[in-house]
Amino acid sequence: MLPEIESFVSWLRRKSPQSSTAVHYGSDLKLFFAWIGKPCLDVKVQDIDAYIEHCQKEGHAIGTVNRRLCRLAIILSVFFICMMNMQLAIR
Repeated sequence: MLPEIESFVSWLRRKSPQSSTAVHYGSDLKLFFAWIGKPCLDVKVQDIDAYIEHCQKEGHAIGTVNRRLCRLAIILSVFFICMMNMQLAIR
């Protein structure tokens, strides 16, 4: 799993150690990044569209695809915010 995903999943575990949220987020994110084979920074909108098509061809329910997209959107948003904060700190 990518280090940024590991960090996010670890943070979720610390936040709610009794919850299975971290396990499920980790699983969905691991599936996407194993399929795409790219780091967070290199993911494009076209990649996400291709992943939606891939999930649909695999026969996943709409709810499953939407859940995976929501989790992906969260990690990409967190990653983007972290990158912006790092850029501001450098200035």
